[in-house]
Amino acid sequence: MALPPAITLNGVQLTYSFAVANTYYGYCTVADVRFELPNNSQYQNLTDSIVAQEITIAADEAQKMLDTVYVMPYTGTDSGIKLTLVEINAKLAASNIIERMFTGNVPNASEWGALLRSKAEL
Repeated sequence: MALPPAITLNGVQLTYSFAVANTYYGYCTVADVRFELPNNSQYQNLTDSIVAQEITIAADEAQKMLDTVYVMPYTGTDSGIKLTLVEINAKLAASNIIERMFTGNVPNASEWGALLRSKAEL
């Protein structure tokens, strides 16, 4: 399966060996993920590279789930499908960020992350 669509954002650097400067992969933007995160100062300190890395991970996860019934990555033009992919990708990435930040420190504080994951998987 191919990588999700490439997105260009100046200053972004992924940690993968195939990473290209200023590029990440997914269906949503860094701004889409930031919109899903709680209004909390802890999340404001996340770099675009960290958010972009989680978008790439979440997009790959979503593609693996959807690949059983759809041809992925999606390259069509249907606005409804694109919007759904943005929503799934953003919610999964935000959920992963919340889980990563809170699981070790405040295990019960990740309810929002679990809710976002549940909505994305639904």
